[in-house]
Amino acid sequence: MSSAYLLALGVGLCLTPWLTSRFGSRRVYAVSLALFTLTSAGCALAGSLSVLIAARTLQGLVAAPMVPVAMTALLGTSEVRRDVSAAAGVVLFAAPAFGPVVGGVVLDLLGWPATFWINVPVGVAGLWGCRALGSVLGSDRVGRPFDVRGLALLAPGLVAVLWSSHEAPAAGWASAGVIIPLACGSLALGCFVVHAARHTDPLVRVRLLGTRAGLAGTIVCSLASVVAYATVFFIPVYLQRVQHHSAVVAGLALLPAGVVTGLGSVAGESAVRRWGLRPVAVAGLLALGAVSALFVGFSATTALGWSCLVLGARSLAVGLVTTPVLTVISASVPAGDADDVNAAFNLALRVSGAVGIASLTSVFLAAPDPVAGLHALSLVMSVISVVAAAIACLLPLDRPASASLPVRPAAGRSRA
Repeated sequence: MSSAYLLALGVGLCLTPWLTSRFGSRRVYAVSLALFTLTSAGCALAGSLSVLIAARTLQGLVAAPMVPVAMTALLGTSEVRRDVSAAAGVVLFAAPAFGPVVGGVVLDLLGWPATFWINVPVGVAGLWGCRALGSVLGSDRVGRPFDVRGLALLAPGLVAVLWSSHEAPAAGWASAGVIIPLACGSLALGCFVVHAARHTDPLVRVRLLGTRAGLAGTIVCSLASVVAYATVFFIPVYLQRVQHHSAVVAGLALLPAGVVTGLGSVAGESAVRRWGLRPVAVAGLLALGAVSALFVGFSATTALGWSCLVLGARSLAVGLVTTPVLTVISASVPAGDADDVNAAFNLALRVSGAVGIASLTSVFLAAPDPVAGLHALSLVMSVISVVAAAIACLLPLDRPASASLPVRPAAGRSRA
C-alpha cells in the first residue's frame, strides 16, 4: 500500500511543472490539497484492501504537487524568503516529527481509519489558508506544450527504479526481478536527462540543476536526507524490538530530533551569514558523520535519554546543511523556473531516498540481530556523511555581505 502511494507520488511529481505552467501554481496547489483531503476520506471509508490500495494510489498522485509548490511559495522571492525561510525550516522538519507520535497514538487508540480521517480537518484548514497564496505565488500563467516523449521516459523510469528499490531488500539486489527493472529504469531516466537537455520545453527542466552549485547541492541534500531519514525507519525497530518500548514511546523519542532539525535550519542560516555556505555545510556533514558513529555504542540497555540526545545532535547537524543549501539552489535559477527546480529537486530526493534506504535496509537485514544491524548502519551512515562533506567542498562560499542569504530576484515570470 505504501509502495502504491510512493509510486503514484513520483508520477505526479513528473507532471507538476507542466500543471503549474498550464493552470497556475496557486490553483494547482488548492486543487491538489482538496483532492488529497477527499482521497484521505476515501481511504478511511475503504471497505476492502483492494479499495484502500486504489484510494491510496490516487492519494499519492493528487498529493504530488503540494510539496514543490509549497517550496516555491516559501523560497520564491527575496522578500518572502527573508520573512519565512528560517521559520519554514522549523515547520518542514519539525512537522514530520509529529507523525510517528500522532500516528502511534491515533492508531493505538482509534484504529487505522482515524490515521486518514485526521487529514480531513487539516486539509480543510489548509484550503482556507490558500487565500494567502496569491501574495507569494502571483497570478500569471505561462503555458507550455505537453512533453509526451518526456513523460514516456520519466514516469516509467521513475516507477521502475522506485519499485525495484522497494523489492531489493527482500528479493536481493542480484535477483532478476530487481536488477532488470532497476537497469531499465536507470536507462530511461538517463535518456530523459539527455532529452530534457535538448528539448526546449521538457516535462521537467532538470538542466536547471546542472550548475555546479545546483548539482553539488542536490547531491549533498540527497545524501544528507538518506542519513537523516534512516533513523525514522530503523530507530523505531531498535526501540521496539530490542528495548521493547511501545510505538508511542518510539514516536516520542523521534519528536525532539525533528524539532531540533528545524531549529538547526535557523542556526544554519545564521552561521552561513557569518562564515559562508561551504564551511558550514562541510562542518555540518562531518558532525553528522561523527554523531552517527555513536550508534556503534548502542545496546539493549542504552538509556532512552541518551538515544534522544544522539538523535537530537544528528538532527542539529542535518539542519545546518539542508535549508541553507536548498536556499542557494533556489537562488541559482530565475524565479519563473521555481516549480521546475523544486520538482526536479524532489524527484532527485525520491530516487536517492528510495535507493539509499533500500540499500541501508539490506545492510540492516544482513546483520544477525537488530543491534548488530544498527552498528553496521552506523558505519555506513558515517561514510555517506563524509562523502557528502567532500562533495560539499564544491559548493560556493556564499558569504553574503547583507543580512540575508543571496536569493534570486523577484522579477520574472510568476505562476498562480
